[in-house]
Amino acid sequence: MSTLYGLENCTNLSSLSLPAELSKFNATLKGCESLSTIYIATLPPPTIPNDTERERLSQVTLYVPTGKKGVYGMSNGWSDCKEIKEYGYTVTIDVDKVKGVVSGCGIY
Repeated sequence: MSTLYGLENCTNLSSLSLPAELSKFNATLKGCESLSTIYIATLPPPTIPNDTERERLSQVTLYVPTGKKGVYGMSNGWSDCKEIKEYGYTVTIDVDKVKGVVSGCGIY
């Protein structure tokens, strides 16, 4: 998927998950009054045309990949979101070169 269209009058839509392959968000959010959360995995942030209903985005919490809050916060359109939070996982790995052991833990 490279461009997302549609979504107008999806009155019961409360959450939207967008794939990493998305390059352009060309969907109108008019009538999507229940939309409160968008999860997005795309890097760099997909473009948002000027005609997208940004007033609706101002009422949405946007979840972006860990470490990318600043990129989305400076991105035209996505910066209009009510709040931008990071999500994802962190993995810590230790290598013991003497024993040849790799160990790790993570939060998923």
